[in-house]
Amino acid sequence: FINEVASMSQTSHVNIVSLLGFCYEGSKRAIVYEFLENGSLDQFIASEKSQVINVSTLYGIALGVARGLEYLHYGCKTRIA
Repeated sequence: FINEVASMSQTSHVNIVSLLGFCYEGSKRAIVYEFLENGSLDQFIASEKSQVINVSTLYGIALGVARGLEYLHYGCKTRIA
């Protein structure tokens, strides 16, 4: 857990949510990420109140996801397990 958190703390990318901290006690563990004012992408997708989004917005979301994944796979110096 500590090694994974240390790896995650090394990442810095506009399309990756930032790790703010963590804590653990025995088998209980918690990770604290930056607050996403508009909620997360998975919450948006799962929401029954989701609006129909235009192709341009959908393209921007897909591009952001792809850029974040590309960073984690190739641009990040630390290996994320």
